Amino acid sequence: MARVAKLIVHDGMTPPPRLYHYTSQRGLLGILSSKSLWATRIQYLNDSTEFAYALGLWKDAVQDRIQRSETDNVLPGDIKTRLKPLLVGLHKAFDSLSKIPVYVACFSEDGDALSQWRGYCRTGSGFSIGFDSSQLLSAGSEQRCFLAPCIYDPQRQAELIDRLFIGIFEDAGLFQHAQKEPQERPDSRKICFDIALDFIVLASLLKHPSFRDEREWRIVTQEISDDHPQIAIREGKLVPIPYFEFELAKPEVELNVEIVAGPNQEMDLAIGSLATLLKRKKCIASSRASSVPYREL
Repeated sequence: MARVAKLIVHDGMTPPPRLYHYTSQRGLLGILSSKSLWATRIQYLNDSTEFAYALGLWKDAVQDRIQRSETDNVLPGDIKTRLKPLLVGLHKAFDSLSKIPVYVACFSEDGDALSQWRGYCRTGSGFSIGFDSSQLLSAGSEQRCFLAPCIYDPQRQAELIDRLFIGIFEDAGLFQHAQKEPQERPDSRKICFDIALDFIVLASLLKHPSFRDEREWRIVTQEISDDHPQIAIREGKLVPIPYFEFELAKPEVELNVEIVAGPNQEMDLAIGSLATLLKRKKCIASSRASSVPYREL
């Protein structure tokens, strides 16, 4: 995970002061009460095509490297001999390795976007919670997660995948000209797993260019086992959905939030109830109404 974080979150990159999480009325009450967010296992995200898109990039990248290893006349023979079986192994192991459990929580730079209200709050009772990015960063570091923007540019996506492969192959000594003794060579199965694990983390941030208007950032976890105390299961539309309970702040720490009431035919009542709610939850908080006119979304 650290490799991917360094590739994407380069020096000088900082999130905007607030990042917004769109949710329902029930979600708002639960988040403020528990001071936690439910980060969904990436394979169970609402849009099934999203993860499929990223996995397609991975398959294409592996296949491309297999073909290049066969036709490349520059690579020394010993490296080519060691590289091709590794790539073939990655290709064969793809289906099982794509099930690695990594969890994400989603945010937007825009706290009042019509497309997001349509996606999450169609009934006119939604909210977006603007979290202090410094609190998200602090909470992430304590739970071995990182915060990063989604990548929509296909050229940038290809560059990141390429750099991921090169970095791990270099670590494994695949590009060293001197032959190592067989007993000193890295375990090819471990190399496959390291590459796949890093790519699954990277895949959680690769989105189709058509979604770029969402301006999305994500909290991304490391690989987490099912017996971790912060793993739980919630009801889904078709199947139960695993999630990671991401702690936003310790119980004694006040959450710093801004809450936007989504398009609502009872906006005055919505803002009034928010004022009461925020006092009860002892948040450092403000609230405002959406500027999007109410209508059936």
